[in-house]
Amino acid sequence: MHPTSSVYCRPVSWGFLQKVMIDYARTCLLVVAAVGLLGGSPAVLAFGKDKPRQNYSEPAEVIWQELAEVAIPAYPDASNLAQVPVEKSAGIAIDIDRTSVSLGQDGVVRFAVVVQSARGARNVFYEGMRCGSAQYKIYAIGTSEQKFRAVQNPRWAPIAEEGPNAFRDLLRDYHICHRGSPRSPQEILRSLTARDRE
Repeated sequence: MHPTSSVYCRPVSWGFLQKVMIDYARTCLLVVAAVGLLGGSPAVLAFGKDKPRQNYSEPAEVIWQELAEVAIPAYPDASNLAQVPVEKSAGIAIDIDRTSVSLGQDGVVRFAVVVQSARGARNVFYEGMRCGSAQYKIYAIGTSEQKFRAVQNPRWAPIAEEGPNAFRDLLRDYHICHRGSPRSPQEILRSLTARDRE
């Protein structure tokens, strides 16, 4: 036969229970006092769904917007044309109408440009250029009657570095833009007569 095991429980006195309750109450009072000294309240310690929400808003994204209306200038007069320096090997001549060059509040440089090939083909455009995104848009095309015809629903297109439209890349790099930012009309016109390209 196995001896019967027994557990001895020490009786707890009322005085002991009172001491435990008093210590607990003191601890709670110390916590509340510490929160008060820190300038907070018991609610600051809440978590989860009871945690107070902080007012936070995402920074507004800056969205570029083009001018609502773009006025098309008069057809370029020969007396207002400024020749763009190009190498003879390019096989084209480029001229910009001095009176048409402008810098809009939208950061777009707009100008009338005349491009003539070695064979005599002549094209006239009124267009805009965005330096930051390296894009261009043709607003109007010159006609044989020496007038501008507005382009229906013009769109921005990337500036090509090669091909028949590569002259825009030259204009962007050496005259219209500087390190991704648009030049002022005065700076653009000065660059056309500068001997040294920056």
